[in-house]
Amino acid sequence: MPILVRDWPESGGRAAKIGTDRILGYTRKFIIESLDVPLMGPSAVLSALVGYVGGGIGTAYSHGILTDPWFEEDLAYITNIEVQETRDVGTWEGTVEYGALPGSEENPLDARPDRSWDGDNREVPIDIDKDGNAIWNSAYDPFNPAIQGLVSEGVFTITRNEATFSFANAALYQDSTNLDPFQGYDSYQWLMMPIKASEVWNSLIGFYVRVTYTIKYKRDGWMVRPLDAGFREIASGNKRNILVEGQKPSDPVPLDGLGVAQLTDTATPFYWEYQPYKVLDWAPLDLES
Repeated sequence: MPILVRDWPESGGRAAKIGTDRILGYTRKFIIESLDVPLMGPSAVLSALVGYVGGGIGTAYSHGILTDPWFEEDLAYITNIEVQETRDVGTWEGTVEYGALPGSEENPLDARPDRSWDGDNREVPIDIDKDGNAIWNSAYDPFNPAIQGLVSEGVFTITRNEATFSFANAALYQDSTNLDPFQGYDSYQWLMMPIKASEVWNSLIGFYVRVTYTIKYKRDGWMVRPLDAGFREIASGNKRNILVEGQKPSDPVPLDGLGVAQLTDTATPFYWEYQPYKVLDWAPLDLES
């Protein structure tokens, strides 16, 4: 039975859209008519429309007819075909929608990680100079309050898609420093900040996790180096209060690293060196691939 299909600009004609996924979507309107068989069934109408647009679900967008398309878009595919009978006998309205097919998008787990480099600084007490010498006043006492200075730190951020996320694993690695060289820099120069993650839905693979690693770099490493000083010293194996001219000092007195007070102006200050952070092998995180 003869069925006529044609584009129907009177109903709005073609339409296009683009969403946050950057996938083009199209809508086309058609009029389907059969004067010979006014009570034709919907399956026959659908078949006629499918033939006119060149195929069913999954067919690439093509405006025109299969043998003579006016325009083609190979990133938008037929996702829905509908027909609706109108009040005019033997006349149907057809709608064909185009967009991204499930599974046609890229697997997010194959996406390249985002990497960025930045820096920040913070104000900290400064008690040694650039050569490692103590910063003292003219009486060879530490400044009180201590001199404040800026310390700059590099910030390296990696954001990538992962199939799963382990909070326990994130808790293990945060606040840790690198056991082995990382990004071309020495051990102990990097510090892992809290690892952040958010769950994302994808029509191809379902839920995956967007994970951000923020790692800070410090040229001198993350050891802490406090001045050996206090109000007591060790004498003959016992602790005793330090006295300066028979009086208790108002500020901590420098010690020599063995618990003995340094009361002379020419004494060399002693600095302890401590590692307050966990030292871990970061290789299992695979952050350099």
